[in-house]
Amino acid sequence: MTRTPATTFARRPGFFRRFGLVVPVTIFAALGALSLVLWQDQRAHGRELVLRHTQTVARQAAIRLSAYLESHLAGVAVLAEHLSRHSVPGGGDVDFASLAGSLYRAQSGFQAVNWLDASGVFTVVVPEERNPNVRGFNIRRHPAPECRLAFARAEAETTMTITSCLTLLQGGEGFGSYWPVVREGKLVGYVNGVFRVDDVVVAALEQGVLDAFDLTLEENGRVIFSEEKAQKSLGGELE
Repeated sequence: MTRTPATTFARRPGFFRRFGLVVPVTIFAALGALSLVLWQDQRAHGRELVLRHTQTVARQAAIRLSAYLESHLAGVAVLAEHLSRHSVPGGGDVDFASLAGSLYRAQSGFQAVNWLDASGVFTVVVPEERNPNVRGFNIRRHPAPECRLAFARAEAETTMTITSCLTLLQGGEGFGSYWPVVREGKLVGYVNGVFRVDDVVVAALEQGVLDAFDLTLEENGRVIFSEEKAQKSLGGELE
């Protein structure tokens, strides 16, 4: 900014009297405008930092959720592989309940670890107290079409399948996985690992995410997790 020489004002003795108020007000306004610009710039910088931090946390949350689910699905895969290689004494119910119970206790976060016979009927449900009215149900009659489709593909291709998020038989939002067990070339049944979304998200992200951010998860435009829904589902356990 070009500064006006002092001699200019000395030649006009009435200048400060006539504009004595205007000069400081003008200076104040200029400084005020400068402060406002700096403040707005600081706010924009702060928003950018918050946005970057939020994006970083979101990426980390996705990694943590993926790792959490992969570790649990790996446990179900090991169980299915074990059953495909070893005959199950006594028709399978007692032995499967023991093995599934061990997996359920070792890796918290499952809604259920179940056994379906070759026809698609739930014959063993672990733990049964958390999953009432499931044993004896035929998965082919599940009200969610995506569930029936996932099971049909597992049956037709003898490959592991996972449903999209749906309303579980037990209630609440979640998803199921179906692991065909083939022994000596014969399909003998399916291991079914079930997960409730609220339980998975809280277990995987409670520290460092849910304690600092409001989190909402969507699948195909549908909200499958929000803290408000989770608090209702989990009885107000979220802080």
